[in-house]
Amino acid sequence: MKYAALILFCLGVTGFASAQQRPVRPGTQKMKVTTSVNTSSNTTTNTQVNVHRGLNGTVRTASCGTYIEVEVNGAMQRFFPTNLNPKMHIDGYTISFDYVDDNGTKFPEGCEITKSVQLNNVQYR
Repeated sequence: MKYAALILFCLGVTGFASAQQRPVRPGTQKMKVTTSVNTSSNTTTNTQVNVHRGLNGTVRTASCGTYIEVEVNGAMQRFFPTNLNPKMHIDGYTISFDYVDDNGTKFPEGCEITKSVQLNNVQYR
């Protein structure tokens, strides 16, 4: 039994020593390559986001919700803001802001809203 343990110990030491003596050269190691196939039906679409800067508008509150009246090219438009600070939901409040269209949000029915928007850089005027 002692001899078997001694033999196993010697084999372990020599295996460890020979492993330490072999230099590892870059590019000579074998790598395991795995490939994955995406089988989902998701498609990537390129969308362009237009940022509209420096608009002025008046906050209006109505039974259908809060909206912003903005004059664009001589026509009055109503924007439904999806992220306007609740402290600014005051009728007649004049603000300046930048916005991007928010096509994913539906606006309330009953008001003649032009489009949903996400506001940025909102400032009281």
